Amino acid sequence: EKSARKVAAVGPATAEALRERGIAVDLVPGEAVAEALVAEFPDGPGRVLLPQAAGARSVLADGLTEKNWDVDVVVVYETVALELTDEQRADASRADAVAFTSSSTVTNYLAAGGPVPGVVACIGPVTAATAHGRGLAVTAVADPHTVAGLVDALVTALPR
Repeated sequence: EKSARKVAAVGPATAEALRERGIAVDLVPGEAVAEALVAEFPDGPGRVLLPQAAGARSVLADGLTEKNWDVDVVVVYETVALELTDEQRADASRADAVAFTSSSTVTNYLAAGGPVPGVVACIGPVTAATAHGRGLAVTAVADPHTVAGLVDALVTALPR
């Protein structure tokens, strides 16, 4: 009997990681943000398992619930902030740019007293909004919202 189970991923990197582990991915939104996945997700009813980080935004769970899905949120990991050593802070102060891959990296880096260079790049609009909210002037936002897109954004933003 064929399984009716479907798998969705917010972005292409997660989709690729799943495929590398033999898991077929049925839906990856055109933009790698939770809001896009909610918009492209079909209407329920049905049940969705939503593995996510502790403290993750509720956009997916809330959006899928509004689309008549019964959502089971399972916290599968948490981001733990580390203290920067004086040496790490000194190294960071010599950087030309800082690249943030999530809102938690913005929050934790600033909480650790990380210096902010002239170029601030973010992987996507949610991370950029967090950075703006923390008083940072965001220079570049990756498009697409992937690590490769972030590298491209940095290359474009950095003076040559």
